[in-house]
This record gives sequence, structure tokens and C-alpha cells, in this order.
Amino acid sequence: MITLDSARFADLIRILSLFRDLCNDVDIREGVIRQKTNDNISVFEIDCSSILSDLSLPISDIKQKLEVFKCFQGQEVTIENDGQMFLFRDQYSMVSFKNPDPDFMDNKYINQNDFNSQVNVNDEDLLLSTSVDKVISDRIKVICQVFNTNTIQILYEGDNVSIMGTTTSKDQSAKFISGITPERNEDMYSNLSVVPFVMDHDGEIIFKMYENTNDRIMNVFQTTISDVNITIFCRSNISRA
Repeated sequence: MITLDSARFADLIRILSLFRDLCNDVDIREGVIRQKTNDNISVFEIDCSSILSDLSLPISDIKQKLEVFKCFQGQEVTIENDGQMFLFRDQYSMVSFKNPDPDFMDNKYINQNDFNSQVNVNDEDLLLSTSVDKVISDRIKVICQVFNTNTIQILYEGDNVSIMGTTTSKDQSAKFISGITPERNEDMYSNLSVVPFVMDHDGEIIFKMYENTNDRIMNVFQTTISDVNITIFCRSNISRA
């Protein structure tokens, strides 16, 4: 059982809200979220132990339950899981949910061994390491919404890398950042999921690209919400000139 003041509970709501449109469920094990998105493109790893300590909290139908959790914002909230049920309680009300069967959860917690095999990266395979200021990620979010696109392009032109966006019809485009210096010269491009750039976060995003195979890349994004570290691993294909 843990008790969160209103500020820490607000941080928890922000973290859970990341998954609202990406996952059906959120499976927190001993304070850690480590799971794939519905499309299997991205893997989230979030250490929430600074908020939840070692609490486990399997949440099915996150989109629906999130609206219930938000009803407790602005209050001191106690969260408890007895192994059968978990509950949220403040000075006024209490709501409880039966723990879902893990076998029937769409977005399951990934144990450390499976995780290591799925997202293994090596420093010698590093293609790019840069930071994206929040003013740029906010710009990407707005423009990609206007363009109605869920991908952005990483364009390598020798020793210059640009991050770009375009509509499906190619009639509108944006160059968000250019002049990024890569770790090695390439002539290629890759289409990435826009999710790591448009999700809620504080401060800058550290963005790294690793060569995974000849035609695949592992992208790693690191940022924060309050004092909680968020890492997203996302594979993408590459096309060479």
C-alpha cells in the first residue's frame, strides 16, 4: 500500500496517460513498466518506483480506467493491491478493480531476459546520437497532427542528418531539424514512428540510432516526466541510396 500526495498522483496520471492510445493495458510489476505497444513497433521501459515503490498494478482497459483515476486528481490518494483486487481511495471515495488474468492482457510485462534479447544494442553500432529540445518536439507534435501522419523521416546525406515530416500526398512537408552530425557518414533514410517525439514529457529527448541489421535500425529515446525516466525502443527499416 502506498499513499501519494496530489503532486505525485498527478505524475502517475501523466505516465499512465502515455499509454491511453497506444496500449489496451498497462502492466506494472514492482514499480516498473516494460511492455510493447499494440502495434508491436515500440517498447516502453519506465521505472515508476520513485512513485509506486515496489507496487504491482496490472491495469486492463487503460483508456476506460484512466478516466476513473483522473477523478481522484487534486487529492491525496492511497493505492493498494492485495493480489486479488487493487483500489484507489481518497478522503471521500474508494474504487476497486479485480486484477486481470495476466494471460488475457494484450500488453504484458516483459521480463529482463526477454527484454535484453529484444532490444540489445551495442556502442559500436551507433549511427546517431543527438538531443531534441522540447520546443522542437512540441513543433513535431503539432505539425504531424496537421499533416495527419504517424511517421517522420530521418534523412542521412553523408555527414548531415535531418529530421523531416511530410503528408501522404507529399504536398506539404517540414524540416524540423537539419545539420545533425552522425557518428558515421551514410546515404539513407528511415521512417520512424512519431510517438516518441509527440508523447507528453519534460525537457529534451535524447535520441540514438543503432544499426540492428543491414536493413533495420534500433532507435532509443530517453526523456523524463518529473523525476521518472522514460525510455522507448523502436525499430525501423532503412533504405540506402
